[in-house]
Amino acid sequence: MKKKYFGADIYRAIALLWVMCYHCWVMMGYPAIKNSIVLLMVKLGGEIGVTLFFILSGFGIYFSIASNELRNGKFCWKQYLGARAKRICPNYYFSLLVVMAFTSSAAYIGMNGIKDIAAHFLFVHNLSASTHGSINGVLWTMGVIVQFYLLAPFFYRLIVKHPYLIFISSIIFSIFAKVILFHYILTDSEIQPVIRFIWSRQIFSSIDNFIIGMFIAWICTKSKKILSRKNILLEMVFITGLICVCFWGDKMGIHTDTISGYIYHSALATCLGGMLLCACSFRKYEGRFSKAVLWIAYHEYGIYLYHLCIVENMIHNSYFLQVCNERGFSIVVGGHLHCNSCYSGEFPCKRN
Repeated sequence: MKKKYFGADIYRAIALLWVMCYHCWVMMGYPAIKNSIVLLMVKLGGEIGVTLFFILSGFGIYFSIASNELRNGKFCWKQYLGARAKRICPNYYFSLLVVMAFTSSAAYIGMNGIKDIAAHFLFVHNLSASTHGSINGVLWTMGVIVQFYLLAPFFYRLIVKHPYLIFISSIIFSIFAKVILFHYILTDSEIQPVIRFIWSRQIFSSIDNFIIGMFIAWICTKSKKILSRKNILLEMVFITGLICVCFWGDKMGIHTDTISGYIYHSALATCLGGMLLCACSFRKYEGRFSKAVLWIAYHEYGIYLYHLCIVENMIHNSYFLQVCNERGFSIVVGGHLHCNSCYSGEFPCKRN
């Protein structure tokens, strides 16, 4: 169970860089990108990167649960929750303190912000539109991931017994959840797109992302055929599928009451899951690229927690960026650290 998959580390680094690239693009005022494919990949970087984060979370937690059972003879909840808390909480809580102490999020310190602080402390801030993107806009993903971790041991048992059935069922469930959301609940035409985004990326509407990751991990433990050079060709097929899904979603709508709105993230997760499966055959080699990838992958969590406030600080204080602004680049400053629409696929940001 201790086997490391270099391909998973590659995609962990890619997911982080993809999200960071998107956030920088948004906060610098959506600078023009002439190549349509590159523009699309940057514009949907938040959607793609977060979906890949969710998949990788499911992929990693499968091996963690399997190792837990192997060490103890049966699953130990105390050990499992302790390991998750040790991995997530110290850096997460410290990042909250840093952001509130050294950024505009200091406004949340006090009685008016106690709800936001408490919600973040308990990892339930993603469940309310008012707290979803407050304090630090990137942290909503941690709420979803922690909630998934609480359910992961149950899904693990189901996948071990009925892997293909659970894989298909999770996709059907997520699509059905979006149908209910978009067609029967969020029906008011005046509802802001960011609200649709918030509810379409909760655990019940994104559960297939996590299950796909766990399913890929299950395949890796059961099949040696994935370790094949022929997977490079299959990888290209999934990458092509990813580009097609992104163009289709961008044209037809992502968080909308349409067919594309219902199935976009499931199709996206399927393509990304296929890419991850193929990447599990990648062999680690010694070199600068390998070391750089492993460094980014190892520090991915910390970089993700802090990157948004660092980018915002640079935009406010970087002489280079100020010169760029004076020479015609549109740089968006002020308040984006808490702006949900920066992560919802809304272009441009609608915040006043």
